[in-house]
Amino acid sequence: MKHFLSPDQAPDATADNAAMKQSDDLSVSVAQTNTEAMPEINAPAPEVSTETVEVASALPAQPSPHAEEAMPEINAPAPEASTETVEVASALPAQSVPHAELEEEEETTDEHDELHPQIAFHELSRTELLGELRNILGTSNPDVEKHRFIAIKEAYFRVKEEETASKRSKFIENGGEPEEFEIQRDETDLQFEQGIKAFIEKKAEYRRQKEKELQDNLRKKKEILAELKQLTGNENVQASFDRLHELMAQWRAVGLVPAAYIDELWKNYHHHINNFYEVIKINKELRELDYKKNLELKTELCIRAERLFLEPSISKSLDEYKEIQDQWKQIGLAGKEQNEVVWERFRAAGDKLFDRRREFIQGQEQQFHENLEAKNKVIDDTEAHLAALPFTSHLQWQEASEKMATLLDQWKKTGFAGRKDNETSWKRFKQLRDRFYLAKEEFYKTLRETQAHHYKLKVDLCMEAEALKESTDWKKSGDRMRELQEQWKKTGPVAKKYTEKLWQRFRTACDAFYSHRKEFFSGINQSQDENLRLKRELVARIQQFEQGPDSQENFDTLKAFQAEWIEIGHVPVKEKDKLQKEYRSAIDKQFTKLKAESADARRQVFRAQVQSTRQQPGGKDKLSHQKHALQEKIRKVQSEIQAWENNMGFLGRSKAADELKLEINKKIEKARTEIAALHEQLRILKED
Repeated sequence: MKHFLSPDQAPDATADNAAMKQSDDLSVSVAQTNTEAMPEINAPAPEVSTETVEVASALPAQPSPHAEEAMPEINAPAPEASTETVEVASALPAQSVPHAELEEEEETTDEHDELHPQIAFHELSRTELLGELRNILGTSNPDVEKHRFIAIKEAYFRVKEEETASKRSKFIENGGEPEEFEIQRDETDLQFEQGIKAFIEKKAEYRRQKEKELQDNLRKKKEILAELKQLTGNENVQASFDRLHELMAQWRAVGLVPAAYIDELWKNYHHHINNFYEVIKINKELRELDYKKNLELKTELCIRAERLFLEPSISKSLDEYKEIQDQWKQIGLAGKEQNEVVWERFRAAGDKLFDRRREFIQGQEQQFHENLEAKNKVIDDTEAHLAALPFTSHLQWQEASEKMATLLDQWKKTGFAGRKDNETSWKRFKQLRDRFYLAKEEFYKTLRETQAHHYKLKVDLCMEAEALKESTDWKKSGDRMRELQEQWKKTGPVAKKYTEKLWQRFRTACDAFYSHRKEFFSGINQSQDENLRLKRELVARIQQFEQGPDSQENFDTLKAFQAEWIEIGHVPVKEKDKLQKEYRSAIDKQFTKLKAESADARRQVFRAQVQSTRQQPGGKDKLSHQKHALQEKIRKVQSEIQAWENNMGFLGRSKAADELKLEINKKIEKARTEIAALHEQLRILKED
């Protein structure tokens, strides 16, 4: 940032008063000579010769309208220096070039980016970001929005990356190969790319127009300088003075010029203005009129600066203050008495604006710090979540992925933490996310290999079932078909995209076999009425059967009843269920009465009951429930044994304790015997 020179830093003008009595004619002639020696725009301006200054000083000593007080810097208002009368020539070095600080400010915009409203672009969707891009396309000055443009573009690509990673993860979860995944570009992507291109083209066009405007302004200022150069030769003082103010107004109205010409233009401009005041004698009334006009202009600038207090945007208020500051520099003094007053007013307005800026930055820095702390908390939670890696099941990975999505939402909602810290925090968080998804991909790679093995096994089962579907060996083929179905259940899952297709293939083969068998047996119905009569008689005999003292003989009789029931064959469908219930009730009662003394006899009784149950409708389901009940009972008895054994460990050595241990051991032995019997029953249930 360039600093302005205060009047007390200007060259000493005391020597100029030594030539107060020089003639007016000599002043004019020397001034004309000096004007002719004025450097062109492209050449550095030489200092005014001592001789010229001394002769010009013969004019009444007065401060020039363009001898500026020290202007406030854009980053910190500078105190005003003394406003004692200074010769115009002495004021030249005290002027910094207008707009020079603006050029430098443009280079450091990143440092003051916090003055612009912060939008949490990372929380927006792609559609919302497209809307934000369209908003900045409507600006008249694309350069002002260049940082928002970069932030929007980065946020969009980040969201796209997250969406793609999520879709890729889902694709792999569903059995897809990583190399087969393709990134899809939708209409939003196309429109966003078009928006990027449009913004870049608009910015380029804006800069072309800006350069053209700068060149036009350069030409206009050169023309003004050329006329100022000739102005000192006009003998009509009033006309020259009026034209001088017109040219000064035109100069102020012309906008910026290329940075390379700013210094030279500014020096040449003040050189010609100074020459005018040195060569032409200005009467007191005209000088006072000049002061009055300058005071009015500066007062208006003070009012404009004070109105900026009401501007909600700090950035906008400072930008406008820069423009007002540039205009202030180009206005001359307002008289010795008023100059200090109006300057203090203008400086006070600047101080207030910069105080507001400092307060805003301090508050924003505090908010950024809090947001960064919140982001670090999310990162810590993510690290803790990843400590459980690797997970071993699809369900665990699904739950973990949902947790990662929640953490991502939390990170987004923490708010902006400043450009540098925000980017650093995101890189840390992204590294953790990448680590998670790499581990997840490795898991699903292994899972795909396992599923491929299951796929081969199920294809083999399908092929064998298809080979059996035309078989007429009903017993053997039926048994094998049931085995295939059990193997199918035990075989692990395949990739989702093959699951239904394989199942339908296997089911079609099984259905074909059973339909073929059913069709074969459906023709055997001639003797169903006779079978109905025979089965009714059999049920009656079972109900009337009186068991004798020989358990084995009783068991053999009941087995014979079961075999006879099976051999009789089918009965009419409408009588089937009713008759089956009567038979089931009768045979179960007889088996319940049966007293099996040996373990082998008990096994035979249980096996007979199982076979009987299997033959009735819904028998398989009943046996399945019975199997689960046995398993649950085994677990319960085992738990009791464990509890007893644990309790024995707490018993000391005493007669009472020994008796208690003996009692517990008896319970344990009895329970183990019961478990053995239950296991035997469970084995019988699993035989078919």
